[in-house]
Amino acid sequence: MTGAVLRAVDAPGLAGADLSGADLSGAELKRAILTRARFQSAVLREADLSFAMLDRARLEQADLSGARLVSCGLIAANLAGADLSGANLHHANLYQADLTRARLIGARLTGVDFTEAVLDEADVTGAAFDRQTQWPPRFDPVAHGAVEQTQQPEKE
Repeated sequence: MTGAVLRAVDAPGLAGADLSGADLSGAELKRAILTRARFQSAVLREADLSFAMLDRARLEQADLSGARLVSCGLIAANLAGADLSGANLHHANLYQADLTRARLIGARLTGVDFTEAVLDEADVTGAAFDRQTQWPPRFDPVAHGAVEQTQQPEKE
C-alpha cells in the first residue's frame, strides 16, 4: 500500500488488518473501525483518524506526525516508539495505551485520557495539555516539558 490514498469508505473491513510498513500519508480515515489493526512502522503522516476506533491496534514505530486523532479511540493501543510530533489528539482516549519512548513533541493533548497509560521515556516537550487531560499517577507533564493551556483554545 505504499503511497496509497486510503479513505474510511474504503476501509470498512480493516479491523484486524495488517498494514505494517504501509505508506498511508494523508489518508482520510475519519470514523474508520481499525480495532486490533497492525500498523507497525507504517507512515500515517498528516492522516486524519478523527473519531476512528483503534483500540488494541499495534502502532509501534509508526509515523503519526501531524496526524489528526481528535476523539480517536486508542484504548490499550501499542504506540511504543511512535512519532506523534505535532499530532492533534484532542479528547483522544489512550486508556492503558503503551507510549513507551513515543515522541509527542508539540502535540495537542487537551482533554486526552492517559489513565493507566505507560509513558516511560515518552517525549512530551512542548505538548499542550489542559485541566481535562488525565495523566497516569506519578507522571508530571510539566517536569517532562509539556505546557498547560490555561485559556480555551479556538474551536476545531
